[in-house]
Parts: sequence; structure tokens; C-alpha cells
Amino acid sequence: MNSNDAMYSAITSNQNGGTKGMRIKSIGGIKFKLTQFKHYNWGESSTTTMTVKGYRNSVEVASTTFEAFIPTYLPFDVVLGNGFDNVDDVRFYITAGGYVGDQSATNISINNIVIADAVPSAPTATTDTATSITTTSATLNGTVNDKGASTTVTFDYGLTNAYGSSAAATTGGTVGAGAGATAASVAISSLTCNTTYHFRVKGVNSEGTTNGSDATFTTNQCPQTITFNNPGTQSFGTTPTLPATSTSGLAPTFTTTTAGVCTISTGGVLTTVTTGTCTINANQAGDATYAAAPQVQQSFMIAAVSPGTPTIGTATAGDAQASVTFTAPASNGGSPITTYTATAIPDGATGSCAGPGACTITVLGLTNGTAYTFTVTAANAVNTGSASAASNSVTPKAAQAISFNNPGTQNFGTPLTLTATATSALIPTFTTATAGVCTITPGGTLTFVTAGSCTISANQAGNGSFNAAPQVQQTFTVNAVAPGTPTIGTATAGDTQASVTFTTPASNGGSPITTYTATAIPGGATGSCAGPGACTITVLGLTNGTAYTFTVTAANAVNTGSASAASNSVTPKAAQAISFNNPGTQNFGTIPTLAASATSSLSVTFTSTTTGVCTVAPGGALTFVTVGLCTINADQAGNASYLAAPQVSQSFTVAATVPGAPTIGVATAGNAQVSVSFTAPAVSGGAPITSYTVTSAPGGITATGAASPIVVPGLTNGTSYTFTVTANNSVGASAASAASAAVTPQLLTVSGTVPGMVGTATATLSGGGSSCTLNPTSGFASLSNPAPAGKTLPYGEYAFQSTSCVGTVTMAITYPEALPAGIQFWKYGPATPAVGGVVAASSWFQFSGASLSGDRKTVTYSITDNGVGDSDGAVGSISDPFAPVVGPVASDAVAIPVDAPWALALLSAMIGLMGWHRQRQRARN
Repeated sequence: MNSNDAMYSAITSNQNGGTKGMRIKSIGGIKFKLTQFKHYNWGESSTTTMTVKGYRNSVEVASTTFEAFIPTYLPFDVVLGNGFDNVDDVRFYITAGGYVGDQSATNISINNIVIADAVPSAPTATTDTATSITTTSATLNGTVNDKGASTTVTFDYGLTNAYGSSAAATTGGTVGAGAGATAASVAISSLTCNTTYHFRVKGVNSEGTTNGSDATFTTNQCPQTITFNNPGTQSFGTTPTLPATSTSGLAPTFTTTTAGVCTISTGGVLTTVTTGTCTINANQAGDATYAAAPQVQQSFMIAAVSPGTPTIGTATAGDAQASVTFTAPASNGGSPITTYTATAIPDGATGSCAGPGACTITVLGLTNGTAYTFTVTAANAVNTGSASAASNSVTPKAAQAISFNNPGTQNFGTPLTLTATATSALIPTFTTATAGVCTITPGGTLTFVTAGSCTISANQAGNGSFNAAPQVQQTFTVNAVAPGTPTIGTATAGDTQASVTFTTPASNGGSPITTYTATAIPGGATGSCAGPGACTITVLGLTNGTAYTFTVTAANAVNTGSASAASNSVTPKAAQAISFNNPGTQNFGTIPTLAASATSSLSVTFTSTTTGVCTVAPGGALTFVTVGLCTINADQAGNASYLAAPQVSQSFTVAATVPGAPTIGVATAGNAQVSVSFTAPAVSGGAPITSYTVTSAPGGITATGAASPIVVPGLTNGTSYTFTVTANNSVGASAASAASAAVTPQLLTVSGTVPGMVGTATATLSGGGSSCTLNPTSGFASLSNPAPAGKTLPYGEYAFQSTSCVGTVTMAITYPEALPAGIQFWKYGPATPAVGGVVAASSWFQFSGASLSGDRKTVTYSITDNGVGDSDGAVGSISDPFAPVVGPVASDAVAIPVDAPWALALLSAMIGLMGWHRQRQRARN
């Protein structure tokens, strides 16, 4: 360390933007401990960062920073951490800030440097990757830093991270104090193959023990070997299974390197292809535990053997000989087949042919008339194989020949029977090779089909003594001739002409018919048409009114044939035409009459081809069945002077119209509605009726339905109505029907619940004329006016309003439960009739005009328009609240009419019995 100022240990200047520093370094690399120092700054005016770094063996081991600028410019102590306990080099830097002025200098200095001997620490240990790994050995590697004290290095290893074994490092086993980071290793052996091991490096010095991190390695897969012995020479055609084993217990697999000689399955089944040297490889690919085994190869000979057995085919007898066919054996024994030999049974006669492929063997020297079978063997360079099965049995026979002379040129259509003989005296048979020109029966009868070249074959199939004769074939020419005679058909007269039909002749003479000609008798006029098929011939230039017959001839390329018989007699007539105009679209339901005329002035007749749509009378009167397309034909059949006219056809549309008017039925009145019945119209207009509409008068209220009857709702009760009905289809609405009889809707019965009772009560109005009706407001309810003093009205009231009524109406009220004994009936209204149209004031009053049924459920009473109880002064309208009252008092006693006389008798009897009982009681007293 140097300083130009005796007061300071050192001074540094940071000039011109560069970085300067100071350094404390030991001589000879001796380690020391830097504890602290005192820092000074000189005239700085901004923050300055100082960095101190410690090194050991040129490796940075410690670093710290501090703020070097103090505005008071007083020195201060800088204390270093234990990272500087064992270093051999300390460096000081200005790393930020400094003089702010012109940057010419930044000056700092340190003094009072406290240095002591280095302080060692426990070593550091780093486990590195294992190397040189084999199936049973590996080299363990690590790095240890002594940290200032002599350090011993070992390695722990084992199957788990608990280790269990230890080995001293053979390289870097002892790290001298101050040596720093040192590589260490040791080679270990006697390991288990394909096994994972744990290991770590360990450093021990006077300051402590440090273990490196756990690391692993896996030894290589276990080796294996194959045992595969040479199987020795193998016979061609055999399929042995070759054995091999491995020390791992895994199954070896097999391949061949000589596929042209032998193949082998992976499991060892050998297949021989030919003779020669077969080379087989045995392999074991290994698995997760075992490495692949070294391949083992064995070579051995495939030796030829006798061929296999041929498959017998067919034996065919000849004259003192036979031919034998067969199929070559599946195996040639590994050597090409050189000869096939057929042996006759009996007699042992033989014949042979050369291999290697199958051939036909001829065995000579056989006895005609003797039955033989044959076997076949195959031989190669090694040996002769076994014999085939016996063939079919055949008997050699004598030969025969056929004599069959050429018959020479023949004319088409002439009959001919061919003859031939055989040396065996057996009868030959015949066949044709040219059936398009000629055919022949087995006995020789020829039939010519056309002209050309005819080829006939003569055959003799042989018998028990003779073989079939060689076929003899003869070819000769068949010449064409004139065609045969046509068969006359029908002659049809026309206007100065006639048409003639016919049937083609049975024979065309061996040449296609080119022309047919018809000749008129008398006059000789002709007409023709082209063949070869039949056609209709038109003969022109005839005289109308003259009778004619006709003959027909056929001609081919050779000549013209004879004429047919004469046709029927016909007389040509004048032509006529029909004028029939299309009538245009017609409306369904109309009955038009069509008109048409003929140029002959003869009457035209009509027919329909669409009778499902329209029919027509012969005179033209149309009848339409439905809508659609109507087609009518106009015809004139002709007479003695005129031919039938060509038919004229016209098609036109039959269009739908509105339906006819329905027939009105009965109108039945209901509550604000009427049900109207009617009958459908006789005519639908040609389109289906889709609906019917009923209309009221007055009001024009309508209802629509699909059929009778239809209910018209929304009517006013008490109003008289009539109704009409229209029918509707896709075209529109029909005319309206006649009006119905007048009816008046009425509301005559209302129903509802009664306070204090369970069930439904009903009230029915009667009398008052046909228009009298209840208003919809009529019904059962609680009291609409306060009850009379001292009276109980537990069942509320029934109040009705009626209109369009005349005179007196009757109301029948049926309650769901029997009314109690002693019940009274009260009304709320005028207690006196109206006078001069003036109605008295309304109040509750007891009503004596009501009667109660025997079951005490139905109350019936009458009220007169503007009479007692009617609070509506309008004539024809009645308003009348009515209520039952429970608990009559003496002053209110009033007789209650009862509908059942037997009840009155019973009541009288009970009263009499009670009087008699009271008298007896008095007598006792």
C-alpha cells in the first residue's frame, strides 16, 4: 500500500470520467482477514458509491458497498462482514457518483486498516455427475472448497439416499488449506447391473463437515448370451423347430440370411425352399433389464429327398394304348424332377415323359378289350417318389374311320339328307358348325337357314370294341333362290287408293327380301314397300267406285317369288273432313250442346275420353261430372260414297262455379242463440263445399260451420229472427236459401248458488207469451235491500227481470235443500198493483201466492205485469225480488198452500191426536 501523504494509507483520484481504485493484496497469496478501515472524502459535493470486493485465489468471495460522501467531510469507520475473513486480495472502487463540478477529480482515502490472520470455515461441497458408468462400476465426481483449512474428501453411495457405503476420493482426496475449489473423484466397482445408485461428495476440515447434494446414476443394462447349437443337415420338405436359449431367460428370435434356401419364423419353425446351405441367426433384443445379446449364427445343409406323390388325372384309352394325365407333386424333394412314369395295372406296361413340369404319358403295348388303371411316380436325382392313386379304369379299343363325301352346292329351301359310313360299321352322327347358315339332325336331315357356306361334321363315338372315330368335316355352298309366297292380309279402301297388309313368306329364299309389291285387280296398278319385314303397301291411282282385289309378291336379290292369293274386295271412296271447334272453358253445372260438321254433310257423332270429368250424348249434349280437363272426339263413319272422316278431338276446361242454394230447415231458439238446420244443395258447383254460412235477420249476425245444423250465437233474447243459409266453395258463396220460420231466443232458466245451502238452485220462467224472456241479470244473491225488521232471510233472495212479456208469468224455484218448516215467502216491491202506469213505492211484504212442493224444495208463484210485486212500470217488463223468511210470529200467521193433499190429512190427524191427548190429561188431573 502506498500514500504520498503520511497521514493516509492511500489516496485515489477518479479523473476524466475513468474508474480508479485501490487494492490490498498479500504477498505470496497468504490469506488474511480484513475487519474494518476508516474512510475519508476530499471536497466532494455529491453522493459517491464505494464498492469493496474480496478475492481468494483470484475468485471473488465477498462484496459490499457504502456511501462515501459526507457533507461534513469527517472520516468514518467502515466495518466489513465475515465474508472478508479469509481473503488474499481486497479491491476498492468508486462505482457511482463522485465530484459534480468539472469532473476533474474525485478524491478519497482510507486509513486505520485493521488486518488479522485469516479465519477458516467449514468447506463447501458440490456433487457432480457420475462418469465412466458400466454394468458394475462408475466414477463418482465432486468439487470441494477448503475454506482456509485442510480438508479431507470422501464419497457416500448406496441404493437409497441413506447411502450405506463410503469411499475416499482417490483424486483430490486431501485439499490443502487455501487451495480453494478442488475437483475430487473415486472409481467404485462391484455394483449391480441396471440399478440406480445415490451418491454425494463430502468435505471435512477443522471447521466442520459439508455434504454435497444427492445425485444418482444407473448402471448399464445386464449382459446376456445366447445358446444356439447347429442342428446339422436337414431334409428338404421337413419343418423342424430350432431351439435356442438365453442366459436372461428371454426367448431368442430367429431370422434367415439365405431366404432362397430356407425361411424361418421368429419362433424358430424352419421351412425349406430348396437344397443348399441354410444360415440362421439367433437374436435376443433385451428389455428394460437386459441389453441385447450378441447374435449367434449357425449354417447347415438342406439335403434333397425323393419327390412327392403326383396327383392322378385322367386315363384315356386308345388303340392298344392309353394316355395318362396328372398334376406334378407339391414337392420336388429339393431337386428338379427329371422323369414321370405311368404304370399299367394289370400287365405292368409303362410309359414316361420328362420333367420337371407335368406332361401327358402314353402307355403302349396294351391289349384291346382289357380294362386298365394307371399310377404315376416322379423321380429326381436322389430317388423315385411314391406312386399316385390309381386312375379311372379305361379299356383300349380298335380304331375306326369315317367316310363322308362332300354333297356339293345346294339350293336354299331344297330338302337334303346327308349320309356317312364308318369302318366299324357303326352309324355316324352329324352336327353343324355353321348354325347361322344350316342346321342338321343327328341322322343327317339338313335345314337351310340362309344362303352361304355350310359346314357339317360327321362323328362316330365308338362302343365297347371301338374307339371314337376321328371327326370328318365337309363344307359346301348354299345358293339363294326366289322368296316364298306372302300370305295376303286385309285391303282397306281410301280415296282413289287402297292399303294392303300381308304376312311375310315362310322362306326368304336364302337372301333377305328387299321389296314387297301389291298389284290391283283389275287395272294392274301397283304399290310397293321395302323388306325384309312385313309392311303396309299403298296402291295409288285407283278409281273411286270400282271394286278391287290385290295380290302381293316378295323379291330378293335373286328373283321375285310367286304372288299371294287375292285379298278381300274393296271399293275406294271420296274422303271427308270434320269441322269441330273448341268450345272453350265451360262452367260446371251447365248443359251445353256441342256442334260439328263434315264436308260430306253426314252427321257427326261425339264420344268422351274423359268420362270421369264429362260425358256426351252422340248428338253432342254435354254432362259435367266434375271440374277438370274434358276431351271430346268427333267422328263420321262414312257411307257408300264417303270414307270415314279422320277423328277430330278437342279438349277444354270445365271450371267450377259457386254451389247451388241450400234448402232451409228448422230454426230452434235457445238462450241468446238459435240452431239452424238445412239440407246441402244438389249441386256443389264442381268444387267441394268447404263451409256453410247462416245469417240472421234482423242484425245480420252470421255463423259458419261445416255441416247442418249451425248455431248462431250473440242474439238478443226476446227478439224475433229469421235465418238464411249460403254454401261456400273455392269459387265463392251460393245464393241464399229461403228464410226460415221466425223464432225468438229466450232465457227461461237461470241457476246459481244460494246463501246458506250446498248445491245449485234453478229458477224457470213460464207464460208471458213466446217472446217473454229473463234478463241475464236474473239470479240468486244476497239481499239487495235491508231485511224487514225482526225477520231472518238466511237464503238471500232470488230476483228476476223479464222483458217482452204479456200478462202473467209463473216462476218455479227449486232449492238444493228442503226449506225448513214454518217458512214464509216475502217480496220486495209494490204491495199494490200499478195504477195508471204509476208504480207504488217498494218495500218488503209477505207474499201469500206461493206454493211449496211436498219435498219442501220447489216454490211456485205467479206475478202479473204491473201487478203486486212488479217494481218495473214499463209494460211487458217485470222486476221481482223474492226471498224465504225463517221463523214466523203469531201476528204474521198466514196459510201456506201445500201441493200434497195427503200432507194436509196427516197434519189434521196429528192436530186431532194432540187434542185427544190433552183431554185425557185433564181427566186424570
